[in-house]
Amino acid sequence: MSCLVPFPARPGLPRLYCVPHAGGGASIYRPWADGLVAACAVVGVQPPGREQRLREEPPGAIGVLADEVAAAIDLADDGPFALFGHSLGALIAYEVARRLEALGRPPIRLYVSGCRAPHLERAGAPVDDAELLARVQTLGGMPAQLLANPDVLAIYLPTLKADYRLALGYVRAPGPPLACPITALGGIADEAVPRPDLTAWRASTTGAFEAIIFPGDHFYLAERRAEVLALVAGRL
Repeated sequence: MSCLVPFPARPGLPRLYCVPHAGGGASIYRPWADGLVAACAVVGVQPPGREQRLREEPPGAIGVLADEVAAAIDLADDGPFALFGHSLGALIAYEVARRLEALGRPPIRLYVSGCRAPHLERAGAPVDDAELLARVQTLGGMPAQLLANPDVLAIYLPTLKADYRLALGYVRAPGPPLACPITALGGIADEAVPRPDLTAWRASTTGAFEAIIFPGDHFYLAERRAEVLALVAGRL
């Protein structure tokens, strides 16, 4: 099954490929398609192990998933496109951008949200299920009532654990910085990604760079969706 999930859009617009956060699926970007209808065609990136790909094994490394996504974009898109990723999705989007630039198919912009720069050491250690769910609840990634539902957890927890291992195991492979512009976004109250770790993305490109901080925590983009979409549309 394809890792790309196109949402309804007007023809002829640039595409925005959106990678979800840990535990999330492509459907979280469905509302973006309506909000960006005049600016771009939104395409969700669907990692294995969730939603339409629920029965597939999660990838063992970020590079494996980035290879799959880059190949799918290269085959599907011969026009201008940009990449957006939040949290773990930002690392994946970055690695996709590296691969596409190497193929001579660079994105017009990379948006990275709620994520420490890739050259920084990934902090953390393996945790048990209870601690992992507590972290998710602290970050605001899922409502408490859903986290308390055993049926939801039976589906959500294995994917979340696999994604957490991806994040912990990530090490940036040697290589040149990107040439495309990078826009880094974050929440001012995001304890997981302090401002210096966000602005450190500057070292990841020789092109233009900006860091924009919104009110809110790690999942600021839920409450500030209209502002985020206006920013994204204005830079495509």
